[in-house]
Amino acid sequence: ERVRDVRADLIRYTMNADEQAVIFSAPHPPLAFTRLWTQKEAVLKLSGEGITSDLSQVLLPSCLEAEKIRIDTTEGEGYLCSTAFREER
Repeated sequence: ERVRDVRADLIRYTMNADEQAVIFSAPHPPLAFTRLWTQKEAVLKLSGEGITSDLSQVLLPSCLEAEKIRIDTTEGEGYLCSTAFREER
């Protein structure tokens, strides 16, 4: 995903209060948003749900721990890529 400017209303719609605080207080808010956004996409693709779930709940630690999901994020020149994995139980 390319890092680009994002509207505040999109941040409020897709992120929970803690995530919003991280984004709005970050030195580079578009990068912080893209990191969280790609992580949400990766988890939803892994689960097969797609973007039909409550986006604000996707990265809650309790949900990730319960499902044993690990997320790796790689940063390139102006891009971020996140991949979600199920750890062996």
